[in-house]
Amino acid sequence: MQTITVQVAIPDALEKKFTERVKTHGGDPLRYVQEAVAKDLVSMEDPERQRRLDAVFEDIHTKYGEALGNLAK
Repeated sequence: MQTITVQVAIPDALEKKFTERVKTHGGDPLRYVQEAVAKDLVSMEDPERQRRLDAVFEDIHTKYGEALGNLAK
């Protein structure tokens, strides 16, 4: 196993969300960050799955933009 040391700065606007997620992961910020990185790396092992996920998020973004446009009318 490779060990690296990093410093992570959580933007003020995301601090509350970060704190809530850390609490749901046992209150250990190091463990939460390790799990988040591991999850991201696992998803990259399957490029086709990642492409499908990206397409879904792009579709959601498009539909959200359209909905906001409709509300603005």
